Amino acid sequence: AVKPTLSEAASEYISECYSILRSFDTSKTDRERTMPVTARQLETLIRLSTAMAKARLAKTVEKSDAEKAYQLL
Repeated sequence: AVKPTLSEAASEYISECYSILRSFDTSKTDRERTMPVTARQLETLIRLSTAMAKARLAKTVEKSDAEKAYQLL
C-alpha cells in the first residue's frame, strides 16, 4: 500500500489555507457563518491531499495535491 508523506511545500500550503479559512471564520458575523472552521478542516485538508497523492501512486504529497484538496473544500 502507498503511504505518501507530506512534502515541505504541501505542508506550508495546507498551513496557509487553514489560516485563511480561520481568518474568514472570525471575520464573519454569526449569521454569515455557515460552518465553523475547526482543526477537523485541517485534518480534512491533509487527508484529501494524501488521497490525491495516493491516486497518483506517489510517495510524497506535493503542493499540487494540496491545491486540489483545497478546491474541494
